Amino acid sequence: MNAFLKLNGISAGYACICLVFGQCLLYGMSVVKPLGLSHSASLKIVVGGAFFLAGLLTLLCMRMTKKWMKGRMLAFWAVVLWFPYWILFSGVTAALFPGEDQAYMIYVMTLILTPFYPIYAATTIGISALWHESAEKKPTRRKAGNDVPQG
Repeated sequence: MNAFLKLNGISAGYACICLVFGQCLLYGMSVVKPLGLSHSASLKIVVGGAFFLAGLLTLLCMRMTKKWMKGRMLAFWAVVLWFPYWILFSGVTAALFPGEDQAYMIYVMTLILTPFYPIYAATTIGISALWHESAEKKPTRRKAGNDVPQG
């Protein structure tokens, strides 16, 4: 049961990455516009900020996957399970902040993400599994290095 809860937590984390990225792109200009910058500068700030925030959240999810799943193949179910959480989170966000932009964002992001986001999620989960294996092998390499006579 514990692994099941951790898997669902990781899946929800990957859904949050997608939701935050979409919300940043959708509403970022309304946050940056009052600064009085040119349109191109505002657009660069919004897109750069969205990718930066998505990168930070990706590193956080990779760290959670490494720590919680410990290289188990069960973690790859998050490649599929992120989608229901994303729909749920998007629906809650649309209910809390009503507007026609929310439905449009969900539709467009679904069209874009359906073919590509599982590849991204599988890649990050695979990297975190390799990261876990690498972390496990480090202590054994250090012990093996101590047996070599210094001459």
